[in-house]
Amino acid sequence: MQHAAAINEQRFDQLDSFRGIAATMVVLSHFFGATNSTGRQEDLLRILVYPLKNGEAAVALFFLLSGFVLSLPVWRGKPQTYSVFIGRRICRIYLPYLFGLALSVLGASIFASHKVSGLAQWFYPTWTGPVDWTLVLKHILFIGPRYNVREFNFAFWTLIIEMRVSIILPFFLLFMRRLSYVGMWLVCAITFMIGSIGESRVTPLQIMGWTSFFMAGAIVARAVTQESSYLSRIFSRRSVTLLSLTVFFFGGLIEPILHLSGLLGRLPSAVGGLATICAALYNRELSSFLKTRALQFLGRVSYSLYLLHVTVLYTTFHLFYGLLPKTIIFVIYMAGNLVLATISYKLIEQPSMELGRRLTRKSITVPKESSTLIPAA
Repeated sequence: MQHAAAINEQRFDQLDSFRGIAATMVVLSHFFGATNSTGRQEDLLRILVYPLKNGEAAVALFFLLSGFVLSLPVWRGKPQTYSVFIGRRICRIYLPYLFGLALSVLGASIFASHKVSGLAQWFYPTWTGPVDWTLVLKHILFIGPRYNVREFNFAFWTLIIEMRVSIILPFFLLFMRRLSYVGMWLVCAITFMIGSIGESRVTPLQIMGWTSFFMAGAIVARAVTQESSYLSRIFSRRSVTLLSLTVFFFGGLIEPILHLSGLLGRLPSAVGGLATICAALYNRELSSFLKTRALQFLGRVSYSLYLLHVTVLYTTFHLFYGLLPKTIIFVIYMAGNLVLATISYKLIEQPSMELGRRLTRKSITVPKESSTLIPAA
């Protein structure tokens, strides 16, 4: 059966592709957001890609997927020591981040004196002037608690969340594994509401709020490992799959209608994202689609695609905006992203992941009762 096969897989290829789609959503959202300061949707291309440019939903999905994947070994009874988890997480996330930071700093130094006009206002607080090396050091050390994360690459704020939550997630999982599903969702809801109080993306309160997304993904992962037959009966249905996809892709439209803001505004898309994760595992049509070669490739390079796309965006606009039609710039932008992401994946990501495996290869998997976490995604 489909659900049984999903449980026995060491890695869910469908979710890699889903992450690739989410990264593409962010890439599209920033291009069209930068070129559309009025909010009008008069361009045919803009209308065609609307379902795929909900960047806020994509970011929520990243955190849901991280919680899902990172917690799977715990629910499967194969946890690892905290040091192994953190070591692999650093190699997986932080080392490629340093490469992305170097490229963004290089771009900022080259184009600091070049001005582009006619774009959305949010575009301009990045690459604003000569490189501040103190700020570069803060980026390297991830220290603050608050510093200007927009100057070099405004997408880096999610990596701050990813690394900081990685430090505390094992302890949440140790606590959660002793709770019922009702108890876990209650803790998740309380954590979410606490986080909703804050406004800035990387304050301690907001760290708590984003942690709830990791926790929600972990709860669903537990259900997938322990309640697979029940989930299969629900999410194998085509109607449920279509509803899940609709809520995920269009959940952002509910935000202005209900006057939601901050984390609350991402809640509809997060619910749709959790449902779509289940549909991706249990619905055969969606699962087969997500396992196509093109989407699998997109999934493999998704982290580099997300990490580097802002640098490509700013470089492309500084070089070509006002000189070439927007459609041509869009093609250059997308092609540049795919080429650079592929290079980064092969030369930076893969060696970093291999380094993580080598550094932790001799570590001993400890008994389930005394373990703290899991291998990195």
